[in-house]
Amino acid sequence: MKSNIIFFSFLMLSYVGVQYSFAQKADKKLVSKTEKEISIEKVENYSNMDQVLELTSDQKEKIRLLFTEVYEKKNTIIRDQKNVEKRKAELLELNDAKTHRLKQILTVEQYNQYLKML
Repeated sequence: MKSNIIFFSFLMLSYVGVQYSFAQKADKKLVSKTEKEISIEKVENYSNMDQVLELTSDQKEKIRLLFTEVYEKKNTIIRDQKNVEKRKAELLELNDAKTHRLKQILTVEQYNQYLKML
């Protein structure tokens, strides 16, 4: 009788453990899907940015060059900077520089519309 109780207890604990493991995996999939959806939305927002903001050809070119430069610098920082705190600081500095240059390229109305796109 005692061995049956121990066996069933072990069986129930195993079942609960497996259920918990599956629940954690399901939560991770939901988070990843949400992050993917957010990144897709951002790409879609940027792809029609020139239409929404009514950019001139000069503005389009300057923004294209800016985003390309920021993308390359961001990847370099992420690849080369191993210290997490320094990496965060460098990325924040890069983002501030991007914002400053965007303000120079766009009009006030365009910049406000850009912020709404984010």
